[in-house]
Amino acid sequence: MSVATGGVRVANGILGTLASTLRQAANSIGNLAPGVPAAPSAGVAQALIGRMLGDLVDESGLLSDDALEAGDKAGLVRAAYVRADECVSDSFASNG
Repeated sequence: MSVATGGVRVANGILGTLASTLRQAANSIGNLAPGVPAAPSAGVAQALIGRMLGDLVDESGLLSDDALEAGDKAGLVRAAYVRADECVSDSFASNG
């Protein structure tokens, strides 16, 4: 079954795949954090490069959190659509 809202049609399986892919991406990004190297020897720019790496790590953490949240929401939407489809099917079956 597919769902159409606001002119967009999405198959329930695609929503499940999207949720799974987002969660996997979040975990992959999150797994990178422990492997972040120390600031390289960059002469006068070393402090700046160190701050930039720190910012990159912080932002990557936020990206990971956001991807995980998006995956969870896509999974919830899929579950809601599946339940709605089942209710409609049950309604037709009981009225048919």
